[in-house]
Amino acid sequence: MNKEIQNFSNPKKDLLLIIVAVLIGFVVSQFVVGLYILVYNFFSDNPLNLEGISSIISNPNMRTHFLVIQSFTSLIVFFLAPYIYLRRKKEFLSNLLRFNKIQISPLLILSFATIFFILFNGLIIEWNKNIEFPPFLSSLEEYAKNRELELEELTLFLVSFENFNQYFLGIIAVAIIPAFCEEYLFRGVIQKKLELIFKNIHVAIFLSSFVFSFFHFQFYGLIPRMFLGILFGYFYYFSNNLSYPIIAHFINNFFALSLFYFSYSGLIDLSVEDVNNYQFPLFLSLLSLAISLYFLRLFYLNVLSTKKII
Repeated sequence: MNKEIQNFSNPKKDLLLIIVAVLIGFVVSQFVVGLYILVYNFFSDNPLNLEGISSIISNPNMRTHFLVIQSFTSLIVFFLAPYIYLRRKKEFLSNLLRFNKIQISPLLILSFATIFFILFNGLIIEWNKNIEFPPFLSSLEEYAKNRELELEELTLFLVSFENFNQYFLGIIAVAIIPAFCEEYLFRGVIQKKLELIFKNIHVAIFLSSFVFSFFHFQFYGLIPRMFLGILFGYFYYFSNNLSYPIIAHFINNFFALSLFYFSYSGLIDLSVEDVNNYQFPLFLSLLSLAISLYFLRLFYLNVLSTKKII
């Protein structure tokens, strides 16, 4: 078990208070969003409206504003809120945010492992989309499917970048900020708390990955996002360096964003809808998984040899 996680006198209490801090952060973020809209609408002739998906996607100007709103929401909820609580635990926080030196070799291996896992995960995405609930949960299934359709419609609107400036803002709002903030919370904080509670790193990785996926409130993306969290969790466990899962998370989001941008710009011969629903054949998906696991093991061995040298 990592030494820095032993700074928690009561890990269960700490974990509970961190979750409470995140929920409070969400409430604060909604207040900030409301203030942002209020100030903008006061000075603008083209007011913003976030009341429903249709009101958002009907206004092309909302794309930029929504990306900005998403940015400071992620910062408040996933970084600032837990940071304010953790600032009392200076030794833990300094270790968490230390960011050890990144080595080129494990970074390249991590990149290949992540990309091949993305190719495999398309299979899980499609499987998760087609899960059917038992009859007595039909109302819940209808709600989940309607919610999924709304989120898919919003996502396609947000990533249909009309120019490079919007694409660049998308990289910041959807790739850079979430990668740092979410890995800081779910891997750097929650995974370590769970490891201390259960005394088992694998349980900690799986549970923190479930929480990571659950907090996105998207049932029909729950399993593939959880699998990604597991991959990021092992990157962190093997290296004890938060930089690596942050980079892997960035690669995943950046890869998807770039495909959408290239599609909308006509640089690839696929529509935005085709990109969103693209899936590798079963054999290639499983082959991609095998290659990804090979690179994951290679990452572990490489980091291990680097530690021995140091």
